[in-house]
Amino acid sequence: LGLELNSIKYKVADKTGQEITGIVALNDITILDSNIADDAEITLIGIYGDNQTRDLGTVLLTDGMYSGDKRVSNATRSLIKTENSKLYNLNLQLFDCTEIILDCTNVKKEYKVGEEFDPTGLIVTAKYNDGTDEVITNYGLDRTVLRLEDTKVVVSYMGRTADIDIVVRERVYGTLKFNTNGGTSIEDITQEVGTEVVAPTNPTKEYYKFDCWDAEIPTRMPSGEKTINANWKAIGYDIVYELDDGEITGINPVKYTIESGDITLINPTKAGYRFKGWTGTDLTEVTETVVIPAGSNGNKTYTANYEKIDNTTSSGSSTGTGTIKKYSINVSIDSTKGSVSVSNTSASKGKSIIFTINPEEGYEVSSIRVSSEQNTVTYKELYENKYEFLMPSASVKIEIEFSEDGENLQEIIEENLLDFYYEFYEVEIV
Repeated sequence: LGLELNSIKYKVADKTGQEITGIVALNDITILDSNIADDAEITLIGIYGDNQTRDLGTVLLTDGMYSGDKRVSNATRSLIKTENSKLYNLNLQLFDCTEIILDCTNVKKEYKVGEEFDPTGLIVTAKYNDGTDEVITNYGLDRTVLRLEDTKVVVSYMGRTADIDIVVRERVYGTLKFNTNGGTSIEDITQEVGTEVVAPTNPTKEYYKFDCWDAEIPTRMPSGEKTINANWKAIGYDIVYELDDGEITGINPVKYTIESGDITLINPTKAGYRFKGWTGTDLTEVTETVVIPAGSNGNKTYTANYEKIDNTTSSGSSTGTGTIKKYSINVSIDSTKGSVSVSNTSASKGKSIIFTINPEEGYEVSSIRVSSEQNTVTYKELYENKYEFLMPSASVKIEIEFSEDGENLQEIIEENLLDFYYEFYEVEIV
């Protein structure tokens, strides 16, 4: 306990089982009681400074043998019989600790403010005045929670002390800040430099899909303050047109995002019919001019409505409406490797034609050719495997080839892109 032994308390049971106790000086215990059995066992308890106690062991009166703490030994017994009582004298010789030696080889010596001293690996050896020594574990420490000003921890035992040199450092903290750019907020992370960082759940943002952070979130807290920014991708929404065999001269977009500007739909034409207007998403009645305003969201479907044109007048004279010439669209493909869907099987000049390629599993598109009477028709990619061209004044053939090698289509697309825009604007001018 690191304190001086002051006195000894004894406990012994009489013949009836009742406990007899007393406190005596260090070197002599005298018990006078006729009810104590000859083979009684005495329990010895050391009383130290600040009234702290420790079990010192037991003595059997039958043989005077002592078993207990090394510091109390050489117990003897004398028995004096009298008429009414028995007198037991137990003489104790105390050994003093002269020195404690510390082995701190495997003891942690560097700490941060607020940490507890860790005695793991500490070996304390007590030396006694009889020349003996022993490794002890019941030593005392002058402190556990460490402060910045602490430079040592004091080990004590039986009034002897020894020091363990330590170093206590300030705790250094870092902070990670997250700029979600309009997404759900994320609290700053502030913790000790070098400690493990648990990455937060990605933020969310209406009408957007989280893309990535502009910098990697560290796994260990760095020093100082660091801000990481969220990147977003606008969610794409589909626009579907049900034209009922009508045709659009120009291009109506098939996708848009929350960031798109105003979109005014191009109205279709249909031979022998007059376009009345659109019905569909967000429309409460047939509407001739439909504008999808900037900031809109969600998939949309629009259906074209027509009324048949009456070619006769009340006087019976004929008013011809003329005929729009259409040209066929044919597809050449190995159906075992994939398929192609085309928006129209025939169309008039200038109509936007969209075709979608669907490779079978294990195959990818290796080449695309769109031609008309031996002339190449330019096209552009709308998004993955979906393409568009403007109908020329001749029949068109779409030829698709597949391969297992996954050849890159980007060069094919880029070769046609500039020509497509040139032809588009040329058609518009005509």
